[in-house]
Amino acid sequence: MSQSLPHQIDAILDLFLLQKPRRTGSFIITLFGDVISARGGDVWLSNIGKILELFDMNFGLVRTTTTRLVADGWLKRAHVGRNSFYSFSLQGQKTAENAAHKIYNLPMHDWAGCWQQVVFIGNNSERNKQRLSVKKQLSALGFASINSQIMIKPQYFEIIETSIIQEICIDENILISNDVVYKDQTAIKQLANETWQLEVLNQEYIDFIKLYAPIYIALKNGEKITNQSALMLRLLLIHQYRKILLKDPYLPKQLHNDEWRGFETQVLVADIYKIIAPLADLALDNYGDNIELQKMKPVDKSNIARFETLT
Repeated sequence: MSQSLPHQIDAILDLFLLQKPRRTGSFIITLFGDVISARGGDVWLSNIGKILELFDMNFGLVRTTTTRLVADGWLKRAHVGRNSFYSFSLQGQKTAENAAHKIYNLPMHDWAGCWQQVVFIGNNSERNKQRLSVKKQLSALGFASINSQIMIKPQYFEIIETSIIQEICIDENILISNDVVYKDQTAIKQLANETWQLEVLNQEYIDFIKLYAPIYIALKNGEKITNQSALMLRLLLIHQYRKILLKDPYLPKQLHNDEWRGFETQVLVADIYKIIAPLADLALDNYGDNIELQKMKPVDKSNIARFETLT
């Protein structure tokens, strides 16, 4: 006999609470990326604490973690009287926007078989140390190393501008190429599987689907959920999906085998989110004391447009 929807949500929460270490900072970033960014961008510290109480995070831990996120450059803090308000820093906002595009608005591109390629010319220990930062930034753009001197990324119709890559690759001994074609498609498919560890990533998608597919079935069949439970489910859904998705290079379908579950997961998350997000927003409307300054700001249009590319 299948569990009721509330019990299924409790089971997901229990699994989250069992994770060690808890990584409270990462969860707060999820809160800002999914909720606060769609409600004016800043939030009273007490409201952060009240929301995270739902996830067994006490206020002292929340306050300490937000302070650390400010020190690490993720958040910035402003004081209005005795009230502390937090928002993304400029760099945090940029990183969050890139993640949000991948989570909420990533279309399923066609692919013509071309690659973008960055070649690092020369190979010595000192130069390789200097290039570690460059390679890290390229990895964030979706590039992966196939050896110590070459990084590649599937080239879609929306090409990452060469100028953006050049800003990262200021070393004159770096060659940037677009429209690169590898003739041996069998070899490149095997290379992609090994380079991006697709089998490991796919297992994470499979586990995610096992956890959340029953939730969607229950919601689709009309099982009721409270506004507060919808808020908890929404944050857990996006947090756990984000952890997997940001490791996914989003390779074209031609480079995956028939067992790949990434695209299925993308649709599942969108389907659940569209049902629960409005209910979660109703719960969020009630956060804050009866003082206008401390109330949660209303939802803006950016929240309404989420997952539209999958419809």
